[in-house]
Amino acid sequence: NQVNNDALKETLESIIADVEEGKSLSTALSKFSSIFSSVYISLIRAAEGSGLLDKALLRLAKTLEKQQKLKGTIKGALAYPVIVVTMMIAVVFTMMIFVIPQLSSLYESLSVSLPLPTRIMINLSNFTIRFWPIVLAIIAVTLYLFTRWHKTLEGKLTIDGVLLKMPIFGKIIKNSILSEFSRTLGAMLGSGTLVIDSLKEASDVTGNILYRNAVVDVAKRIEKGVTMGDAMSVYAIFPQNLVELVKIGEQTGKLDETLIRASEYFENEVDQSVKILTTALEPAIMIVLGIGVAFLVFSIITPIYQLTNAIQ
Repeated sequence: NQVNNDALKETLESIIADVEEGKSLSTALSKFSSIFSSVYISLIRAAEGSGLLDKALLRLAKTLEKQQKLKGTIKGALAYPVIVVTMMIAVVFTMMIFVIPQLSSLYESLSVSLPLPTRIMINLSNFTIRFWPIVLAIIAVTLYLFTRWHKTLEGKLTIDGVLLKMPIFGKIIKNSILSEFSRTLGAMLGSGTLVIDSLKEASDVTGNILYRNAVVDVAKRIEKGVTMGDAMSVYAIFPQNLVELVKIGEQTGKLDETLIRASEYFENEVDQSVKILTTALEPAIMIVLGIGVAFLVFSIITPIYQLTNAIQ
């Protein structure tokens, strides 16, 4: 009754009908995999078997809130530079198509000797006007080929590896993955799900094939009798502090609680990195904008200034 979205309301009514017919809640939810993730359904299924459904739902609510906060933090940090860069590209494109050609015709009619920056701007403008369909086609084909390559195993390994090694952004991506992984794994274990099944489910939330492969291999090593901490220590993508926390959690029998604390630690690291990134990006963007505007103004004004001096 509290839901305002009609599509979600229909979904919930269908779930209610299934439960009233005697189906389990997890079975009813599994019909709507586009809304409820596999981790969500697995947590509910495990909680039904252990009789801890109320605690599992509370844990899920907290997990979803944390996920939303983390995504919001990252999106908020990237929104400003993306908007500024987009506007800058739009302004430059408008100048190239409409303004520069008019000035170019004026300079040609007056036979003014043009400085190098102005000649560069005019040549770029002429190139853009004449060959923009070809440029757009090349960009479209490049994006298409890149998308297809990214879907291959080699492409995923390459791109995901590069993302993790990027300055500043790589650290944010890595810590956000570790936060999601630790939180999901802790929630799964806390609901009574077996360690192997929990790892397999948590591997899907990483969104990075390097971490996914590592987590799946950790699960295989555990099946052979290796502890989780020792299995994770094989991979450098798991930081030493997380490995030590997992070992402590295994020794104390509170691995789920330890993982939740680890997720909070990595989430705080993401917050700090995002703040640093935001602080550093603003002056950097202003400098780039200043240089770009100065170049445009210099290119346009210099010939006019020379013409004025010649008339005087």
